[in-house]
Parts: sequence; C-alpha cells; structure tokens
Amino acid sequence: MDDWFNTQGNSDKSKDDRKIGRIFQEDSFIPDSEHSDFSEGSDGAFSQPEGNDRYDVLDSILNYADNRDEGSNKYESYGSETYMRSNNQVSEDITFEDISSAKVKKIKKGRSRGKKVFASIVSILLILVLVLSGYVYKIMDGLNYVPDTHKENAFISDAELSSSSDVTNILLLGTDQRENQANYRADTMMLVSIDKKNKALKLTSFLRDSWVYIPERDQYAKLNAACSYGGPQMVIDTIEYNYKVKIDNYVMIDFDIFKTIVNGIGGIKLKITKAEAECISREGGYECTPGTHRVQGRTALWYARIRHLDSDFNRTARQRKVISAIMKQVKKCSIPTLLSTVEAVLPEIQTDINKTQLISLGVNALLSYMDYPIVEQQIPAKGSWWNAYVGGQAVLKFNSEKNIQTLKEFIYEKTVEDIKGEK
Repeated sequence: MDDWFNTQGNSDKSKDDRKIGRIFQEDSFIPDSEHSDFSEGSDGAFSQPEGNDRYDVLDSILNYADNRDEGSNKYESYGSETYMRSNNQVSEDITFEDISSAKVKKIKKGRSRGKKVFASIVSILLILVLVLSGYVYKIMDGLNYVPDTHKENAFISDAELSSSSDVTNILLLGTDQRENQANYRADTMMLVSIDKKNKALKLTSFLRDSWVYIPERDQYAKLNAACSYGGPQMVIDTIEYNYKVKIDNYVMIDFDIFKTIVNGIGGIKLKITKAEAECISREGGYECTPGTHRVQGRTALWYARIRHLDSDFNRTARQRKVISAIMKQVKKCSIPTLLSTVEAVLPEIQTDINKTQLISLGVNALLSYMDYPIVEQQIPAKGSWWNAYVGGQAVLKFNSEKNIQTLKEFIYEKTVEDIKGEK
C-alpha cells in the first residue's frame, strides 16, 4: 500500500485519488484479506471481518469515537498497530491515522470526561455549602441579638473619635456571676481590634479601677461601675468619651461561658506559675500544678478569675492570655467542632452584631483573621498612671492625653513589628 502511495504522490490526480471515498472505489485496491483486522474474538484475538465489503472497514474507522462513547471496546491507540481493550480504562490521548494523508491526529476524549468529573465535584461542594449555610443560619437563631443596647453616642460626635475602614473594634465585656448582684459590673473590658491593614489582632485591656468620667451620670467613678449603671451602652459611651476611639460593636458574656468554650474546642495551653497554681487550688477546691499544661474549662476559668494574688495589671494580662490561647486553639479545630461550640454558647452571648454580620465575621475569621498574629497592651499604659484614693476607694488615675495617643497609635498605626519591638 505504501508503494502505491509513493508511485501516485507526484500528480494532482493522485492527490484526489487519495481521498478515502475514491480509494475504496478503485478496482486496483489491495484485497480485503490484506487489511488489518478490526473485530475482536472471544479469546481476545483479532479476527477477519466477515464478507468482502470494504466499506465495513471504513465504517469501523468513521464510527470509532461513537463506539467508544457507547461503551464498546476501549481503544488505547489507533494506527498501524491498532489494538483494543475490553476493560473499562479510558486513554487520555487517542491517536489514529488518517490514511488519506498519512497524518496522525489525536482526539482528547479524556478531557471531556474530566470536565464531567469536575462538574460533579463542584455540584457536590455546592450542595454541601448550601446544607452548611442552612445549618449555620439555624444555629444563629439562638443568638441573643439586642440592637437597642448600642446606639449612637450622645455625648461625643463621631468626628471626635478615631476610626478607620481598615479596623473593626469589638468590645468584649465579661461579667462575673460570683458577685450575686442584679446588675453585674464588667469584670473584663477588652477591645478586640481587627486590623486588616497591618494584618493583626490587637487586644487592649481597660483596667477596671481606672478613674474615668461617666458622661451619662455626669460624675467620675471606676470604669467597671459603668456596666452596672447602664449596661453595655454606658460602658461604650464612657470608653469612647474618655479615650476618643470608635467602638463598632460589643459582645457581652458571663465568665462561666468560658468553660463551655474551652471544653468545646478541646482545651487550651496555658503556662501556670507556682503562685497561680496554689491560688487556683485554694479557691477552686482541686489540685492544680504549675507548669505548661493543656487545661480544660474549669482551670481556664479560675486562671482568668484570679484576683487577690497580685495587681489588676497581672489579672488583665492573664485574661488576655486566655483569649489568645482560645484564638490559637480555634485555628486547629475542625468545622464541626467549631459549629457545635458556637451552637452551645450563642444563647449565652448578648451582642449588637446581627446574624448576617456574625456569619460574615466568622467566615473572614476562618479565612484570614485567625492567621493574624496577636499583640496586646493595657490602658492606662505603662508610665502614664498613678495610684490614688477617692472616697476610700483605691483607684488608678492617669494622663488622659498620653493614653488617648497611645491607644490611637496602637490600634490604627503600629505594625506587629513596631509593637513587638517596644517590648
């Protein structure tokens, strides 16, 4: 056959004669018995096509792809050494020979199947996302959303407050039921600043004994008294008025909920000193040993509650350690673990963050915020305060201007490297 092509290759007529239709009409074409075989016997060997119709062979060539798609024998290659397989494997690149021009062509059948597999995977993922979204929204029904507890500050304008579209300030208020009061004082007042510009989570503790002006009552008092006077709204108004920083939202929880959170995420790692361990053992009624441990909720709660061991500066530092440890552990938790923990604690949380905002915040936290490094400080800042007694109370008085500037720079301007370099 090759000789025939060689002898005919120099004329225009021979080019036309090499058209498939004409080749199979020529009386001089080689006998059927010399063709390669295209059918497979029961033993896997190839057999001669029945009959003398050359068009049976042509039909086999032209219907190749159709037969393969319909589940017929699977071709690994197609050409001068054509063979087939009866198993279910599919070749990525199918090669066949165009006998009219001796050119080799490839059919990319694997890509089509690959697209179908990819589409199936995407469909499954979309279904999972929809199911998960529905579950998340169901969980959020337990949120204690109280929007009226945070209104615009009536005592200072927004223009007087530092703010930025790159920073979200959320005030965490922790109350302590041990006081057995109808209106709890805020035992913890911590500002969590999500700094997207500098990619940092910044924790600022406001010391509860700070002597501040409470505008709604037109009087000075300890900062933690503002919560018992007027709840979250008065605490927010007081911090904004005294420190000139905009607070976007708040979250108020009882300290006991820390046990549920810590247990739910599998415990947290804390370094406990000998003095701290002795205090926990004495007040908690169980043995706590010093050292670096993975502790459960009970020990984490007592650690954050320690009051009479040292100063309020050390106490707020311990509270920031607990919050930081929770954030670090959350990064390691699976989605089901996080969802079950959130479902358990949401009814115990009071906030002005609505369901949609909270879901958005949670998604962003998982995708980026939780990877931010955590830095911290306390207000009044070091070197800016002094002890004083007012009406028999031990309080902290401070330089207002210095602390306003320190807080503004920490939240909005300083990078993680700047803050760590100051330690």
